[in-house]
Parts: sequence; C-alpha cells; structure tokens
Amino acid sequence: MPDVIFQPESHAFVVRDGDDVVGRLAYHQHGDVLDAYTTWVRPDRRGRGEAAALVEALLDHARREGLTIRPSCWYVAKVMRADPKASELLAR
Repeated sequence: MPDVIFQPESHAFVVRDGDDVVGRLAYHQHGDVLDAYTTWVRPDRRGRGEAAALVEALLDHARREGLTIRPSCWYVAKVMRADPKASELLAR
C-alpha cells in the first residue's frame, strides 16, 4: 500500500514518488462535512492501488476527527458504496 501524505493546508491527501505528486484526493470542508470532490492518479501509476489508498486515508481521517463525507467524486462514492463500514461516514 502506498504512503499517503495528509496536507491539511491544501485540503488534500497525496501520494508522492520522490518529489513528484502521483496521486491526489482533494476535498472542501464545510463544518463537520468533508466534500471529497476529486481523485486523480497519474495515468502511468493507475491500477496500483494508489487511488484506493487515498480514499482509505480520507475515511480514516474522517473517523478519527468525527467528520462525515459527501462523496462528490465518483471514485470516492464507488469505494464508499463497496465498503459497508463506510456508510456510517456518509453525510446526511
């Protein structure tokens, strides 16, 4: 599983390869709701689990901080639908 770096100042989680960002999940925070609006992985890095690792980092962060998630990004929504435990984190 790739190492995911939380960057609260830029409202993002990233995966790096050296100095290069090769994956990024960005969100807006509205009170206690994280609106996960985009997930991106560099094309040559796709299929390695990096996008899934970004979403898992988001879910872990939300659980730790007592936040909920609005999955505006289709990929985040897909991962959350597939994980029964993630339903407790869905913003109402």
